[in-house]
Amino acid sequence: MHIIDSSAVVELLANVGFPIVVTFYLLLRIEQRIEHLRREVTRLACSSSKKGGRDA
Repeated sequence: MHIIDSSAVVELLANVGFPIVVTFYLLLRIEQRIEHLRREVTRLACSSSKKGGRDA
């Protein structure tokens, strides 16, 4: 079993932790935008089908 000293753990978190936090932040923002787009596409599809059922 390998024993890692605390300075190595702190250095690892400093080097890897920041990119992980930024990645999660960006993924959450993208997820919100995708959900908004999904709702708008659904709304447009429903409104176009209600306008007489014409095929595009």
